[in-house]
Amino acid sequence: MRRFTAYELNILNRFKINPESIKEDKMPVEYIVKKGEFCERFFELSQATLIPRVETEYLIELGLKFVSKKFITFADIGCGSGAIGISFGIEITKRNISFAGYLSDISNEALNITKDNVKNFEYELDSNRMRIIKSNLLKSYYIEVKLDLIFANLPYIPSARISQLDESVLKFEPITALDGGEDGLKYIRELLNSARHYLNSNGIVLFEVDDSHSNISEFKNDWNIEVKNDFNGKIRYWICKAR
Repeated sequence: MRRFTAYELNILNRFKINPESIKEDKMPVEYIVKKGEFCERFFELSQATLIPRVETEYLIELGLKFVSKKFITFADIGCGSGAIGISFGIEITKRNISFAGYLSDISNEALNITKDNVKNFEYELDSNRMRIIKSNLLKSYYIEVKLDLIFANLPYIPSARISQLDESVLKFEPITALDGGEDGLKYIRELLNSARHYLNSNGIVLFEVDDSHSNISEFKNDWNIEVKNDFNGKIRYWICKAR
């Protein structure tokens, strides 16, 4: 019988799943119950979406530091389950801040999960303020859309390291949401090449990045980038402001 951690058992018990009924040895419990915890809420998941990580929650805190108006526009690019954008929308709603939010992904299945999550949390935020878009990065956004804040947790793991991932990730999570190309910056680079055209004055792009992404020199002509560590002391976030 598979051995579960106390955390895994708590999730299984919460959703009334008998641990003895689980035959798959490595499948993450989040995919078994089809829900993942993020910012103290459970979001719908499928294997078309990444499991939200606790490190990613800090993006919400970072985003709140840049909210200085009573109305803001923001986007969650490559939203997956929508956990980042929805959580941010809830937090600013608590602060009586109005918003227009955009949740976008290239995967139809991921967007279906996003739609379910927006509906599930409509009692905590005005779901009519959330627009869901199928888009490869910003390509399907109207150029007239001007954003104060862009969240982007894009594929960022260098391709050579994909095969080294834990089996629970490699076998079950969507590789297309993990593989960031040769240096892990393929999609980050592409987004930065276009994002400035969609940002308001003083707009910010917040990325989650790989811990190898310390060299920002290639972007210095167009962007001011602050590199921040996570609670484990590893490089994890870029705060990008157009020059």
